[in-house]
Amino acid sequence: MAKQGIKTEDMASAMLKIVFIAMFFSEDISYVVEEVKKGKELRCFAHLGEIPEAQKIYRFLGRYSE
Repeated sequence: MAKQGIKTEDMASAMLKIVFIAMFFSEDISYVVEEVKKGKELRCFAHLGEIPEAQKIYRFLGRYSE
């Protein structure tokens, strides 16, 4: 992950958690990011400290192909 530009382990795990939540509930990543920013309970449940921007997550995922 450091090769792809993610410096901290916390940011990488936060990105993956948000992606998995979005996949589980069939929602857009940007919607999940906004909901996580609004809800303290959801942040605590997902153990998220720092919340990355949706564009950073999309940029990270865009580096990989299926």
